[in-house]
Amino acid sequence: MPQDYENCETARELLKKVNAELAWFAVKNLPDLQKELQDFVNAQDGLISDYASKFPDLRKKWCARQVDVERLCAHIRCEFPLKEEKWRRLIEKCICKPMHDLCCLGQQIARRNYCCAGPFERKRNEAQWAFNKAQAHLAWTKTLAKSLDDQLAVNLDLVNQINAVTPDQRPVVLYLFYQLRRSHVHMAPFDASPECKEVCAEFDPDKLCCEVFKHPCPDEDCNCTPKGEWPHHDCSHAPKLDAPWLMSPDKYRNALDCAWDEYHKAKEALAKAEAELKKHPDDLKSLQDKYDAETKGLKDCITNCLKREKPPTDDCCRENEPRKGGY
Repeated sequence: MPQDYENCETARELLKKVNAELAWFAVKNLPDLQKELQDFVNAQDGLISDYASKFPDLRKKWCARQVDVERLCAHIRCEFPLKEEKWRRLIEKCICKPMHDLCCLGQQIARRNYCCAGPFERKRNEAQWAFNKAQAHLAWTKTLAKSLDDQLAVNLDLVNQINAVTPDQRPVVLYLFYQLRRSHVHMAPFDASPECKEVCAEFDPDKLCCEVFKHPCPDEDCNCTPKGEWPHHDCSHAPKLDAPWLMSPDKYRNALDCAWDEYHKAKEALAKAEAELKKHPDDLKSLQDKYDAETKGLKDCITNCLKREKPPTDDCCRENEPRKGGY
């Protein structure tokens, strides 16, 4: 019996599947993940005991910065009273607006990336964004004691910078203090009082810049409206910090486990999205490569298609030949 050659999977289609499976295995990378996770499990107890032993000193350093923040806040309130429109407008112009403009530019870039991507490329991009976020979160969680100590050193440097500002440049302290307070409040110990966490509350970015942040970003001439949980910049408020803070040592083990769980899930989701993109490549480069290949093969494609059709059997020339005598 003659074999049916019409319903077979093409070698090109099979190659796509193989590439997708390889991409899934490569990105998931189970041997490396196993080693990475085993190394972490082996080190976890040490990380927890190290943080617990250093927590009192880290908390003491934070309390010293609290005294600095309260002192500096009193001076800045006196120098630049926010009840005066002059200083409010200066802050909105020089601090809030540049931050809002930058956020809107980020939103514009994110929107274009979303709208100009193919469906599979878009899912891969979203998975990559989530993975990067989870990876960064895990990084500082695993090195919590050192990350806190480093940030406390940065905050102390900001205090020194504020103290060193010359009288002719005093308005610069407004931005330096904004940076200091934002980081300091975020790092607050789990057992800090509400009064400590709300120190100099008028310099909270969502209060300080609320009149600027409430303005929507400029519209774009774009027919695409992103849907779902697309990675975008919400510019109606200050971006939330994902950075180390003085959590309870008793909660640190759970924080590590949650960070690892989030990281692993994001890594697996990225692997699946990468595999699907390999299977159905719709990113601009893949489409351009396909266009170039099909351009080169266009003649053969058309010719081979025409050759597969049976030629006519009638003698069209004879049938249309004029008859003798007019009939």
